[in-house]
Amino acid sequence: MSEPQTHWGGRALRGGFLTMVGGIAVMAGLIALFFWSPWERPTELDWVLSYEAWSERLEARLATDAGAVTRGSC
Repeated sequence: MSEPQTHWGGRALRGGFLTMVGGIAVMAGLIALFFWSPWERPTELDWVLSYEAWSERLEARLATDAGAVTRGSC
Protein backbone atom coordinates (compact mmCIF):
# COMPACT_ATOMS: atom_id res chain seq x y z
CA MET A 1 0.00 0.00 0.00
CA SER A 2 1.51 3.32 -0.99
CA GLU A 3 1.28 6.46 1.06
CA PRO A 4 -0.97 9.22 -0.31
CA GLN A 5 0.80 12.18 -1.84
CA THR A 6 0.06 15.64 -0.46
CA HIS A 7 1.37 19.01 -1.56
CA TRP A 8 4.27 18.45 0.90
CA GLY A 9 5.22 15.20 -0.75
CA GLY A 10 5.79 12.02 1.23
CA ARG A 11 6.56 11.67 4.92
CA ALA A 12 10.31 11.76 4.35
CA LEU A 13 10.13 15.15 2.65
CA ARG A 14 7.81 16.57 5.30
CA GLY A 15 10.04 15.23 8.10
CA GLY A 16 13.13 16.76 6.53
CA PHE A 17 11.36 20.08 6.08
CA LEU A 18 10.19 20.11 9.72
CA THR A 19 13.70 19.20 10.88
CA MET A 20 15.14 22.09 8.88
CA VAL A 21 12.54 24.55 10.23
CA GLY A 22 13.17 23.31 13.78
CA GLY A 23 16.93 23.72 13.33
CA ILE A 24 16.50 27.26 12.06
CA ALA A 25 14.24 28.08 15.02
CA VAL A 26 16.81 26.71 17.49
CA MET A 27 19.62 28.66 15.81
CA ALA A 28 17.57 31.88 15.90
CA GLY A 29 16.83 31.29 19.59
CA LEU A 30 20.51 30.77 20.39
CA ILE A 31 21.50 33.91 18.49
CA ALA A 32 18.85 35.92 20.35
CA LEU A 33 20.06 34.49 23.68
CA PHE A 34 23.63 35.44 22.81
CA PHE A 35 22.67 39.06 22.10
CA TRP A 36 20.45 39.26 25.20
CA SER A 37 23.21 37.79 27.44
CA PRO A 38 21.28 37.51 30.73
CA TRP A 39 24.32 36.00 32.45
CA GLU A 40 26.36 39.17 31.98
CA ARG A 41 25.73 41.59 34.80
CA PRO A 42 27.36 44.98 35.15
CA THR A 43 30.48 44.90 37.25
CA GLU A 44 30.97 47.13 40.26
CA LEU A 45 33.36 49.30 38.26
CA ASP A 46 30.73 49.79 35.53
CA TRP A 47 28.21 50.80 38.18
CA VAL A 48 30.62 53.25 39.85
CA LEU A 49 31.54 54.85 36.52
CA SER A 50 27.90 55.29 35.53
CA TYR A 51 27.12 56.75 38.98
CA GLU A 52 30.04 59.16 38.65
CA ALA A 53 28.83 60.34 35.23
CA TRP A 54 25.28 60.76 36.56
CA SER A 55 26.42 62.73 39.61
CA GLU A 56 28.63 65.00 37.48
CA ARG A 57 25.70 65.76 35.19
CA LEU A 58 23.50 66.46 38.20
CA GLU A 59 26.12 68.73 39.78
CA ALA A 60 26.53 70.67 36.52
CA ARG A 61 22.77 71.11 36.23
CA LEU A 62 22.51 72.31 39.82
CA ALA A 63 25.34 74.78 39.21
CA THR A 64 23.56 76.26 36.18
CA ASP A 65 20.15 76.38 37.93
CA ALA A 66 21.50 78.01 41.09
CA GLY A 67 18.63 80.46 41.22
CA ALA A 68 15.94 77.78 40.79
CA VAL A 69 17.33 75.17 43.19
CA THR A 70 18.60 75.89 46.66
CA ARG A 71 21.16 73.51 48.09
CA GLY A 72 20.84 72.53 51.71
CA SER A 73 23.81 72.74 53.99
CA CYS A 74 24.77 69.56 55.79
